[in-house]
Amino acid sequence: MDRMMQRLVQRILSYRDLLLRFAVGIVIGLLLLSVGLALFSPILEIREVRVARTDLRLNDELIQQSLRMIFGRHLVLLGAQEIAPLLTQDIPAQSRSAVPDLASVRMTKLYPSALQLRLTLKPVAYRLRVTIKDQNSVPVAGSGADFLTDDGLYVTYPASRIASGSSLPLLTIVDWGVRPTPWKPLLPRAFLQDLHDAEAALSKDFQLSIRSRTVYLRAREFHLQTPSYALWFDTTSPLTQQLQRYRVFLESTPPGAVKQYVDLRLTNAIVYQ
Repeated sequence: MDRMMQRLVQRILSYRDLLLRFAVGIVIGLLLLSVGLALFSPILEIREVRVARTDLRLNDELIQQSLRMIFGRHLVLLGAQEIAPLLTQDIPAQSRSAVPDLASVRMTKLYPSALQLRLTLKPVAYRLRVTIKDQNSVPVAGSGADFLTDDGLYVTYPASRIASGSSLPLLTIVDWGVRPTPWKPLLPRAFLQDLHDAEAALSKDFQLSIRSRTVYLRAREFHLQTPSYALWFDTTSPLTQQLQRYRVFLESTPPGAVKQYVDLRLTNAIVYQ
């Protein structure tokens, strides 16, 4: 009896090992099949690209045109880092890219064959007016349709596509050598930061409101018009020094002496009129 039990146990153990090897084989086979499907199956080729409508500035037609080359690509093998260059490279027939003011892309793969994109655009900081420097100051581009992003990119959109576009501060560009081109960088971020910081300091420290802002492109300077006169700044010397010159000027100049402007650009003198 004991010998029969031992043989039965040994046979069960041999079957268990066989079943275990069979199960491992099935798992490996399924893994290989999954990898094969993931790498070679046409089921996982991209057939649809969905773009979340997060901003009125997005042009669906241009986006689809710029992403045309990824259709038919394998969904598994497509990396998120490949999307932004396609959206920001120029489309020859359009003289612009699909999303020139792109800030970031979030990509989600919807298996088996769809791609979902969520695009974030750079904030618009100013309405833009580019003028010819003559006595009439004729606008080059349509007023209300030209804007500047917070990093200095010149963009053109219908005013209705910019949230609160009419309430944005107006920035006038004069003294340009080469006519500014939409969809191209116009001002360095550091320049815009100086402009913003100057306005903030004049409001906080001197209780002055700004009625207009004029940028002299070639000279790399900006003029801020206060209710009484204009203040001239440049980007060749630190803004803090120019503001300090203005403090000294106010302490040493009688009220009402200035009629048109105060030039804060010079290091050894303050010129006013």
